[in-house]
This record gives sequence, structure tokens and C-alpha cells, in this order.
Amino acid sequence: MCGIAGVFGAAAQPDTLQRMLAVAARRGPEGTNSCAHPAGLIGHAALRFVEIEHNAQPLKLADGSLLVWNGQIYNWRALNAEHQLGAATDTQTLLHGLRKLGSDFLREIDGQFAFIAYFASGPFAGRTLLGRDKWGICPLVYGSCGGTGLAIGSTAEVVQCAGVRDVRSVPAGTYGWVEQDQIELAAWYRLRLPAAEGGEPIAVERVRALVEARVHSRIPDQPRELFTTLGGIDSQFVTTCVARALRGAFGGAVTVVPHAADSGSDLPFVHKTLDMLRAENIDVAHHIVVLTPEFAAANLERLLRLLGPDLFHILCGLAEDLVAQTVKANGGRTIMTAGGPDEAGRSYDRWTFLHLGLDEERAWHRLCEQFGSSEGVRAGLVFGEHGIENRVPLADLIELAAYMPAAQKQRVLDRGDGHTVASLRMESKLFWRAALSGKLPAQCLDARKEPIHGSTGAMSALREVARADARFAQERHNFALHAWQLGWNGIVFGKLWELDPTNALTECQLYALYRWSLLQPELFALGGEHRYGPYVEYLPRFVDEPTLRTFKPLCYDWQLGFDVPLRAIE
Repeated sequence: MCGIAGVFGAAAQPDTLQRMLAVAARRGPEGTNSCAHPAGLIGHAALRFVEIEHNAQPLKLADGSLLVWNGQIYNWRALNAEHQLGAATDTQTLLHGLRKLGSDFLREIDGQFAFIAYFASGPFAGRTLLGRDKWGICPLVYGSCGGTGLAIGSTAEVVQCAGVRDVRSVPAGTYGWVEQDQIELAAWYRLRLPAAEGGEPIAVERVRALVEARVHSRIPDQPRELFTTLGGIDSQFVTTCVARALRGAFGGAVTVVPHAADSGSDLPFVHKTLDMLRAENIDVAHHIVVLTPEFAAANLERLLRLLGPDLFHILCGLAEDLVAQTVKANGGRTIMTAGGPDEAGRSYDRWTFLHLGLDEERAWHRLCEQFGSSEGVRAGLVFGEHGIENRVPLADLIELAAYMPAAQKQRVLDRGDGHTVASLRMESKLFWRAALSGKLPAQCLDARKEPIHGSTGAMSALREVARADARFAQERHNFALHAWQLGWNGIVFGKLWELDPTNALTECQLYALYRWSLLQPELFALGGEHRYGPYVEYLPRFVDEPTLRTFKPLCYDWQLGFDVPLRAIE
């Protein structure tokens, strides 16, 4: 993914922008460029895919309008023709479209983006705008530079180079404008809350047509630079869809497997899918990589700085980082991942357990809305640090499935004992599995979903790192008490001082927080409520308005709105 940067007001010094671009260059390693802005400076670090000879940034129009951005518009040719924009690239399409149609143009885009634009004419004449795609795939943050200037950039580390201490996130699905050293934001997209009784059933043919079109549109001009992940049924579908479209002529697929022999793995099902393709005379280059404790130890601190202390994101990030390093070593520049079906198809047992029998529609809606601050952005952050672009073709399943009847998404077979998640038995992603019938082997579609921390071995690898950390063992008890006093209880969902050291899940949660506190002591000292908001029954609660999400980090684990009821668990 490309990197972008802008600095405005009194802080707009060339050396400041160059420091910012030096960090952003990890995301765009093909060269940096910058130009003057009426209120400051903007710059771009390039990772090029479309019309690379004619797509230089910053883009400057004859009237003085400017644009730097990160992303892809997959339907830019159709938009260009429909609105007679006279554009030769998706970069030009974005700037011309915004100048002509204003923020309404964002709703027509099939793509991913984060941008900074200045308009010399049109609806926003004289204004500097910024914005982000509805699923949050491309990151964007900002902050005040000592009260005398403003910095905007792709990641927190970029704007911190400009002296920003309190980094703010531009939430997914928002746009805004610069007012001196402040940014005013407004939502251009929100996932509509469905009716309590659910919507109309959706035919599986419609689902299949949507996802196949989304995958095909995201195949780059140079397919040999494209790789896919290959694990559960979601990534199996993306891989087979790409493979069938290109007859196997793309970079290949990467499967992460555990280091421990007794851990679960998706590999047996992956082999069945690859065998199905071979029966169709399609061979896919397949890379199998092992997530070892040594790899986790070597990359943990960098991921903690990037993603924060939330365990789920660290575990996923470890696997994604291994994929990124493998792809980079094999000459890849883009990865197609499979986020979206889990939220769309209600495949998180814990979420169902917490809300079963209550307002489940609202609870799942809140989880889906947070895709942009979790699954949507995380892989883009991790891959982007390696100069690799992430494409997420299945994200639109969230919107499609939001208005289906619940019975088309999930079936609870046994409510269990009502006290433990493990006792709940359910089937999830029903419409999705039906849509994939015939596209994947039946054994794969019938298999129980394995959580990524188990199928990749990320949890067991991190557990070994924690066990080997003598300093953690010595400081564990006092740290847990201190973390509780600072309000970090919600990160573990239990009493920190009573955690069972033999419980791998809670120990890894505690260890991730411990290691992050050593890297970010000032942020840790501000406490859990500063990062997440107030807690109720060990769970972070918040008023779910997009502009209030600016106070939260780019990437964080799921949270509950105040309007979502929670089962009382004794």
C-alpha cells in the first residue's frame, strides 16, 4: 500500500515532511514525491499498480487542485465514462469526481482509499479534504503539532514524526475538511441497522455473482505479483476464484501452519482444495510456512507498536506478517485476503453466546460496523509495512448479509449450559457455505471453523515466548495488579489478579499487554478507559458515532455499544 503525508500551518517545514515520508516509504518503496499546498506541504510514497507511467503523485490539475492518496478504484473506468470526467487513471478519477460531485462521489466507488485533496474549484473550492473507504482498508490518521499545525498520514508513526503526541484516527466511512489546525469529520457511509425481524432471503446465486465479480475486479494488471492466503473456506474460495480466472498463472498461495504437532491446522483441507484444482488442470504455486516461537519473538515488538496490545490482532498479525515476508521474498506486491464472511455469517461463538436471546440483530450489527477498525484495517497495516498492498474482495458480504433473515446466516443447535462458550453448539455462515457449494470440496465446507490462532499456531508460539520471558515471570503479579488499577481489566475480560497462569488464552492476553506497556509506557499509564472508553461488566462500552471513533486507535478489538444488551453470566 502507498504511503501519504501532509503537514499544515506553522509546522509545515520541508524537513518535517521528509521525516514523515521516510517512514511512509515502507508502504510505498518505489519512490517519494512532494509538492507545496496552499496551506502547507503534501507528499506521497508510491506503490504503483494502475497506469504506472501516467499515475504520478501528488496529482496537480491546471486549476491548482491537488491530490495524494493510497488505494485502488476498481470501477474507475465506468465512473469516468458515466460522469464524463476525462480521466486516464483512477487517481485522476478520484480528484475529478470529488471536484465535480463532492462527497456523494464516494458512495459510487468500488474500491479502497485514503486521501488528502485540495480543491481550487468545485463544491469544495478553497478547502482541503480527507477521507477513507467504508471498510477502512486503507489507514489514515492525524493530529495537532503542538497547537500550531496539523499533520495527516497513513499511520501513527508517520504523524508522530511531525511532533504529534495525541494521534487521532480518521474512522472508516468518513470524510472531513481541514480548519486551521483542526479537522471536522462527517460520515459518508454507515451500515444501516436492519429491522429486528430481519430482511428478505437472498438467493445464493446473487451471493456467488457478487463475490466472483469482486475477486475478478481485484486481480492486478500483473497477476504474477498477486498472492493469496490459503487456510479456511473463505481464503480457499478467493484462491480458487483467482486460480480459475487465471488458470493458475499468478504468484501463488501461502498457508501458515503451526510449529506444534498437536495443534490444529487447515492444511488437510487446503490439500483437498488444491487437488480439486489439479483435477481441473490448474496448478497453483503453494508456499507452506511454519509460525515458530522464534518468529513470534523476533517480530512481536514491531507488531505491538503497529497494532497495539489487543491479543486477537497480535495473533492474526503474526500470521499475516509471516505471509507478508513470504510474499515479499517471492516477488509479490499485492495479497488478496478473505475478511468479511465471519462477520457476515455470524461465525464468532463468543459473540452469539454473549447475546443469545437478546437483541442479537443489534449486537451483530455493532460487530459488523467495527470491521473497519479490526479485520478491515489490520491486514493492510501489517502488509503495508512490507510495501505490499492488501485487497479484501469479500468485505461487501457484510453489507449484503446485514439484511438477510438470521436463519440464513446462523443456526444454534444447542444452547449449552449457559455459562461457558464451549458448551454452545452452532452452525454459521449458512448462506456462504451454500453459495460455495460446488466451488470447494464438500469436506471443506462441512469442516468446523478453526480460529486463526489455532490453525496458524500463533497462540502456542506466543505462549512459548511468554514462558521463556524471565522478566515477565518475575513481574507478572505486580504488573497484573497495576494494570487493574489503571483500568486495563477489559483487555482480558476477567480479574487480572486472579488469572490462572496455566490458561494459555488469558496468559497471552496479559503478556501482550505487558510487552506493549514496555514499548508504550506513556500510553499504558493513561489507562484502559483512555484507549477504549468506559467499562461495564469488564467490557468496553461506547456511544457508537463515527466521529467519536477518532479518539480510538486505528486497530482495536470488538466493543459493545451502550444500546446492546448483554446476558448476565454467573
